[in-house]
Amino acid sequence: MTARPHSPHHVRHHHPVAQHPDNTNLILGIALGVSILASLALLLPFFWLGSASGHDFEFHVASWLDVAFQWKHGVLFPRWTAWTNYGFGEPRFIFYPPLSWILGATLSMVLPISWVPTAFIFLTQTLAGMSAFFLLRRLTGKTPAYLGAVFYGANPYALLVSYIRSDFAEQLACAIFPLVFLTALRLAGLLYGETPKRSAAPLFALPFAAGFAFSAAGIKHDHHLRVHVVDHRDHSVAHPVLSMANPARQASEIVGSIERIANELNEPVTCFSYPFGGRKAYNDVSVGILREAGIRYAFTYYGGFRRFDDWVDYDVRRIPIEPVVTEDWFRCLVTIPEVFSR
Repeated sequence: MTARPHSPHHVRHHHPVAQHPDNTNLILGIALGVSILASLALLLPFFWLGSASGHDFEFHVASWLDVAFQWKHGVLFPRWTAWTNYGFGEPRFIFYPPLSWILGATLSMVLPISWVPTAFIFLTQTLAGMSAFFLLRRLTGKTPAYLGAVFYGANPYALLVSYIRSDFAEQLACAIFPLVFLTALRLAGLLYGETPKRSAAPLFALPFAAGFAFSAAGIKHDHHLRVHVVDHRDHSVAHPVLSMANPARQASEIVGSIERIANELNEPVTCFSYPFGGRKAYNDVSVGILREAGIRYAFTYYGGFRRFDDWVDYDVRRIPIEPVVTEDWFRCLVTIPEVFSR
């Protein structure tokens, strides 16, 4: 009796054993739990000392309130914020990453504003822990992934951002980095036992396409504003106190920013706003560089007003319109100088 050769159809393939759904839910539940505990540990001082006010705290919180205000008035995708730059405004929401201000504005509509920074950090660092868990679980195993979720959810840089910098958008970006890295590994076919999947491509392509679409729409909208509503002014490259910089540094700051804006807008720049805008924020060297660069008017920000008989092109006073300025206050600001100039 001869033995039958094994046919390829009779060869047994060993497939990895699929995890039971209950076991998977338990693992995810533990990962979520340790991520939440790490976030709460990072936020413990907030509960009795209040929210930390870092370098960018006012910028982000004011943006959230501005977006929520515009949503309540029917503007679904805000573009312009009117209170910045001493009342000149800027198209902030066109160019700033939208996910952070959308999340902050949403939280501000359902929670007291004093709770929103804490809730934002809690959600962000919980997401960070889960992102790290998904990455490390695929690269290592279950237990190291738990530890990674804890350490990434309360990592030192998250402490720095939460207590000193208050850069909420950057914190949110850091939270999703592990997921981006995991997707990149899948696209490149570098995960053991896994072939590249075309289904992973949209995880990269769609966010970039959406971001490009928002930017293109923003540029078009900003061009409409520039033509019909507002004018753009130069403001230096790095926002230094010009009078404290040497002539070469002043020239680099002024000319560099003028050239950049002129190239971006494809039109000449004729106005300049001094960084900080105080009486001692600029000097004769600054004015000379502005003249040579073709700037016609330079704006200060230390109050007062000028009559036409003492007009100075390179010391144009401005009237700021801050969020606290009421309608009556604004009427006084624009009327009183007219009364005293007669």
